[in-house]
Amino acid sequence: MTDTKSGASAKSTTASKTSAKSEPKLDSVEKFWETMEANHAMMLDAFTSARARSIRVNDALIDNMTAAQTDMLELAKTVACAPRDYRGNFSATLTKMTDAQARALEMFKFFLGEQAASRDKTMEVAKKMYQSNKEALSVGTDMMKSLSEGNPISESWMKTLEAFKEISDSAKAAA
Repeated sequence: MTDTKSGASAKSTTASKTSAKSEPKLDSVEKFWETMEANHAMMLDAFTSARARSIRVNDALIDNMTAAQTDMLELAKTVACAPRDYRGNFSATLTKMTDAQARALEMFKFFLGEQAASRDKTMEVAKKMYQSNKEALSVGTDMMKSLSEGNPISESWMKTLEAFKEISDSAKAAA
C-alpha cells in the first residue's frame, strides 16, 4: 500500500508542477488586461474628441448657411422694395458679397484649425496606442510563454515546427 500512496503522491506532485508551469503569472495577466483597458480608454477619448470636433464643424456650417440665407433674403427684400434704386441696390449687393467672402474666409480658417487639431490629436493617440500595444505585445508574449511552458501540446508543436525548419533548411541547401 505504501507503494501505491507514494506513486499517487508522486503523480499529483508532477501534475501540480505541470499545472503551475502552464498557468501564466498573475501579474502578467493583470498587466495585460490593464494595458487593454488603457487602450480602450485612449480610444474612447479619441472618439469623444472626434465627436466634439464634428459637432463644432457642423454647427459652424449651419451658422454660415443661416447667415448666407439671411443675407440673401435681406438683399432680395432691398432690391424688391426699391427696384429702380440702382445705386442702393448695387451698394447692398456689394456689401452682401463682401460679407459672404468674409464668411467663406472665416470658414476656411476654421476648417484649417480643426484639421490641424485633428491631425495633432490623431498623431498623439497613434503614438500612445503604438507604445501601449508594444507593451501589451510584450506582456502577452510573456503570458503565452508561461502558458506554453510544460504544455505537452505546445512542446509537441514546437518539435514539429523545428522538424519542418530542418527539412526546409536541407531543401534550401540541396537547391
